[in-house]
Amino acid sequence: FPDATNAKIRAVSNSDLRKIKVDGLVVNTYHLLREKLISKIERKGGIHKFMNFSRPIISDSGGFQVMSLIHDNPGCGRILEDGAEFEFEGRKIKLTPEKCIQLQMKIGADIIMCLDDCTKPEADEKSQEVSVARTIKWGERCKNEFVKLTKNKKVKPLLFAIVQGGENKGLRSLCARELIRIG
Repeated sequence: FPDATNAKIRAVSNSDLRKIKVDGLVVNTYHLLREKLISKIERKGGIHKFMNFSRPIISDSGGFQVMSLIHDNPGCGRILEDGAEFEFEGRKIKLTPEKCIQLQMKIGADIIMCLDDCTKPEADEKSQEVSVARTIKWGERCKNEFVKLTKNKKVKPLLFAIVQGGENKGLRSLCARELIRIG
């Protein structure tokens, strides 16, 4: 699943992707939102038509950007209890668990990810505990929004959550158990 962050693979054509038989692609909700591509993708009939790609497409929630942009560079945004607020070129972009699911449903990805509070594996235990608690809470909100948006759909995307807890096996286990409980 090569990274097609902004709904494109650099330097590789779709025909080449078909020739080498890639299983699917990964796009990123935060980057699609930042680049104002969500409505363009929706108008085109979804991510598959937009990209002219018929194999599975995973949409990452933007949780990795919580770490790479906010944890690593606090001037690029802030983590709130109800979501993450990114600052980009003078604009504020807020991703809540609900908005994250709504956006991924709009683009029509096959596998969608819950918003999570991603940390570096080596972050201190307190940071990991906060991240796990937030990831679980956000996971539950994502699941509730997913159920609401898909209740009348016969074909639904798959919903995945991301386990946090860094290098702490106990926290990772707790996070996994709670996310499984949520479903």
